[in-house]
Amino acid sequence: MPVPQRDVAIVLAGGHVNGAFTATGFLKRLRESSLWPRVGTIFATSSGGLVGTFAALDRLDDLEKFLLGLQPSDIFRPRPLFAVLFRGPQEFVLPATVVKRVGPLEHLAEELSIASRELVVIVTDIGGAAQESRQIQRFPLRQFEVAYSSRTTSPQVMANAIFASAAIPGYVEPIVVDGVIGVDGGWVRNYPLAHAFERLEVSTIVSCSHRSGVSTPKGDGFVASALKPALPFLKPFRYVPGIGTLVGELEQALERRQRGFPVDLTDVLLRLGSITITRNMAFEDILADEKDRSVDALFALEHDVRTMARASGGDGNLDSAIAARFLAADFAFRHDRKLERFEVCVTPPRGIDLDPGPRRLRPWRMEEKRALIARGYALTDQALRTRGIR
Repeated sequence: MPVPQRDVAIVLAGGHVNGAFTATGFLKRLRESSLWPRVGTIFATSSGGLVGTFAALDRLDDLEKFLLGLQPSDIFRPRPLFAVLFRGPQEFVLPATVVKRVGPLEHLAEELSIASRELVVIVTDIGGAAQESRQIQRFPLRQFEVAYSSRTTSPQVMANAIFASAAIPGYVEPIVVDGVIGVDGGWVRNYPLAHAFERLEVSTIVSCSHRSGVSTPKGDGFVASALKPALPFLKPFRYVPGIGTLVGELEQALERRQRGFPVDLTDVLLRLGSITITRNMAFEDILADEKDRSVDALFALEHDVRTMARASGGDGNLDSAIAARFLAADFAFRHDRKLERFEVCVTPPRGIDLDPGPRRLRPWRMEEKRALIARGYALTDQALRTRGIR
C-alpha cells in the first residue's frame, strides 16, 4: 500500500476547557474525511496540546472517553486563601488525573516520538532561558516563545511541555520544561498558524479556533469570591479593628463588579491576558492573509513582466532570466507555493460554558460535555461540505 502524502497540517488554538471539547468534535469529523490520512503535523497551544497528543496518535476515542469523565476537580483544585497571592488560586491537578486514568504522559510522548504524525506545542517562556536560541535570532517575533516538537524532543521534556502549554498564568504555577519556566503558550501564540506556513511540505492547513472575544471574567475575583460567603458573618464585627477595613474593601470590590470594573488585581491580570490572546490570534490571521495576498501579487507581477518582455521583442533567454530573478528574490513571505487554508471557528452552544472561574468549580453535566463535542463536529462537517471535501 502506498504511503500517503503528509501535506496537511492541523492547527489547534487554545480554548481552555470548552475548546478541548469542541476541538475533539472537530477532530472526530476530520478523521472521517479524506484529509485525515494526509495529516502530517499538528500544531497546538494550551488545551490543544493534550487534545493534539491523542490526535497525533489517532486515539480520539480514548480522548473522548477521558474528557467525558472529567470534572473541574480533575483539572483544578482551589488553594487556601492565604496561598492564592503566592501560588495562584488553583492547584493544577490535570497531570495527576492523566496519569491515573490514561497512564504517564511520558509513555504517550514515547509513542509520539515514533508516530506517523508530528505534534508541535507552544510554551511561553517567562524565565528568559530560551531567548538566545537560534530560533529567536532568526524569528525575532518569537521572543519568549518555545516550540517543542515530538520529533526532536525527549519524551520526558515533551510531556512537561504539553502540560506547561496549558498552565494558565494567574490560575496555576509555571511548569519547568528542560530549564525553561513555562506557562500557557496562548500568551505569545494562541493560534500557531505561522508555524504551519513555514513547513514547506505543507500544502493545506485546517485549523480549529475559539473566538469568543474578550468578555468580563465570571465570578467576583479570586479574593472577593473566597471572602464573599463570610461577609454576613463579618458585618456584625465591622467595628473591630481590622475587620471593618476588610468588610469595607470587600463591599467596594463587589460594588465595582456591579459597575463592570475589575474586582481586584488578579481580575485585571485575567482581563489583560484575555486581551493579549485575542489580539495575537487576530495578528496571526492578518499575517497569514498578507502572505496569501503577497504570493498572488508576486505571481501576477512575474506573469506581467514576462508578458511585457515578450511583447517588446525579448527572446527566450530574457524570459528565463526574468523567471530566475523572481525565483531568487528574498521576500519575507513564503512565495514558492500557494496554500489551501480554511478555519473552523467553534463557539460553545448558547448557555453552555464549562470554563471554571477562579474559585467557581460547579459540576459539569454529561449533556453539556456531549453538546460541546457535537458542536465542534457539526461546524466542521459544515465547513468540509462547503468546500466539497468528503
